Amino acid sequence: MTTNPTTAGPDRLDLELYLDRLSRHEDRLCDEVAAARLRISWARLERECADEMTSVETSLLSAVGVIASPGNGDESALIARRVRQLEAIRRMRELVEERLAELTRQTESIR
Repeated sequence: MTTNPTTAGPDRLDLELYLDRLSRHEDRLCDEVAAARLRISWARLERECADEMTSVETSLLSAVGVIASPGNGDESALIARRVRQLEAIRRMRELVEERLAELTRQTESIR
């Protein structure tokens, strides 16, 4: 009897590749969180320095993109959203790891 590959569950390689995919997503989201936190820190520094500068100086710096427009709320919302997404990815990884462990147990019991 042959197994239909479209209805069979994922094999060990499929699960391992999927775990690798999840890890890449997790790494990307962690990088985005770190970058957003850095942007918040830089914005705070820019505001502090701008308080000690003339309006002409700050306008000049804004014009060339050195001083960013205020948007910490956007960054904070991004961080919160990415953290929730990371939690979901980590939960998905746990579930896939459980399936991989179960498949490994089944394979070992057949031997």
